[in-house]
Amino acid sequence: MPRAVKHKITDEILQELRSLRPNATASEQQEVVENWRKEKLKEAKKLALGGEGLNSTLVIEEAEYEEQILAGKPLPRECHAELHTDYDGVAVRWGLTHHKESAADCCQACLYQAKNAKPGDKRCNIWVYCPSETGCYSPDKYQHRHMECWLKFSEKPRLNFKDRYSEAYRDAHPKVPVMVPWVSGIISG
Repeated sequence: MPRAVKHKITDEILQELRSLRPNATASEQQEVVENWRKEKLKEAKKLALGGEGLNSTLVIEEAEYEEQILAGKPLPRECHAELHTDYDGVAVRWGLTHHKESAADCCQACLYQAKNAKPGDKRCNIWVYCPSETGCYSPDKYQHRHMECWLKFSEKPRLNFKDRYSEAYRDAHPKVPVMVPWVSGIISG
């Protein structure tokens, strides 16, 4: 856990303990700390479900730190992986029915498709993977699931979303999480 997050946790707990009367018992102190912990767990659950009504920078920063870790095989350089990124493009392989165990496997599927595409077929140059066990948000009608692997093509790749969804966008779409859950990459060549 990053030092800054540890310091914030310590500061928040100390602030809660200072709210007690000076001669509070050990069990009263434990109760305050336990209530703080339960509140942070509630906030974390809200964040996982879309972040509605959250104002805890501690929970958001912890979630962002955890999101920087991508499970699975290491990604080769040619994958150009970008966390919290969703690129647009024409689907070469429909992700709803194309699942891969890891982002690395998704990238490899894109490389393979591009290498083996028939003349006249679009060659994959963008891969988009859902690493989140709770699924990934997208502004379409589908419910996107863990391990979806979208293989796409675009002559001029452009971003759908990067890093955080804007506050204005989240206000207009209440179920949108704070961070873009997708991992994407552009394959050159």
